[in-house]
Amino acid sequence: MEEKKAESLEIKERFEEGEKAPKKNYFWILFVLGISLNLLGAFLLWYQIKPTDSAVILHYNSFLGIDIIDFDLEDDYYKLFGVSAVGLIICIANFILSFLIFKQVDRFLEEERRQEAAERQMGGYLLLISSILVQLGILIYILAIIRVNG
Repeated sequence: MEEKKAESLEIKERFEEGEKAPKKNYFWILFVLGISLNLLGAFLLWYQIKPTDSAVILHYNSFLGIDIIDFDLEDDYYKLFGVSAVGLIICIANFILSFLIFKQVDRFLEEERRQEAAERQMGGYLLLISSILVQLGILIYILAIIRVNG
C-alpha cells in the first residue's frame, strides 16, 4: 500500500514539474483488442456459415422473430460481413480520433495546461473503450446469428 502511494506521489511530482505524463501502452492495447474482437467475429462468421443457396437468417429480433432472410448467399456472401465491416470502421474512426486527442495532450502539457491535458487524455481513453464495447456488442450479435442458423 505504501509503495503505491510513493509511486503515485513520484508520478504526480514529475507531472507537476512539467515532465510529460508517462506513456502507457494502454492506447495500443485497447486498439489491438478492438481490432482482434472484430476479426474474431468475422472469422467465426466465415468458419460457421458457408455460402449456400438455402435460406440464411441475417437478422433475428426477439420480439418479432426473423426480420431479414437471404435466400441466395452464394452470390451475396458479402452481406454476411456487413456488421463486421461497420464495426471495423467504427474502431478505426475511434482510433484516429483518440490518436489526434493524445497528440493534443502533449501540446497542452508543454503549455502548462495540465487540467485540459488530463481531460483530453480521459476523452481519448473513453473513445477507445467505447470502441471495445461496440465490438463486444457486434460479437454477441454475430454469435446470435451463428446460433440461429446453426
